[in-house]
Amino acid sequence: MTFSQRKFLIILGSTFLLAVLFFCFFFQYFKFFQIIGSSMSPTLKDGEIYILRKGAFELKRQDIIAFYSSKDELNYVKRIVGLPGETIEIKDSQVYINGQQLEENYAVNNKDIPDFGPIKISPYQVFVLGDNRAISEDSRVMGTIPIVFIKGKIIGY
Repeated sequence: MTFSQRKFLIILGSTFLLAVLFFCFFFQYFKFFQIIGSSMSPTLKDGEIYILRKGAFELKRQDIIAFYSSKDELNYVKRIVGLPGETIEIKDSQVYINGQQLEENYAVNNKDIPDFGPIKISPYQVFVLGDNRAISEDSRVMGTIPIVFIKGKIIGY
């Protein structure tokens, strides 16, 4: 075997090893997640695939998360609107957090949605809503979501 052939094999092997390490790292912390349905439209579209960042992260209002629902044993994708300890209310199609109106430029079809609450969100739980409020099955129906049920945060949308 010539020197250039050995050099080529070493480069090829190193590249393969780096690719394997990258994929192992990537899939430990990230996952591809397909959106099914239009409850998060127009932000996330039915059938599109997004990256889900798994693991621990700081929960923030307006983060889009994937979570498990014990109600029907399915995974859902919704937007965090209420955080632990807050009081949430929907009145006249507007969301209020601790009595202050929440600015939401992402919500559509939120005219004439029924009033809800007020409710105080328990510790270690969040309140989620779909962006397409008229058709979204969210915390108004399934209740608050335990933080331990959160699978990750959708990134790159």
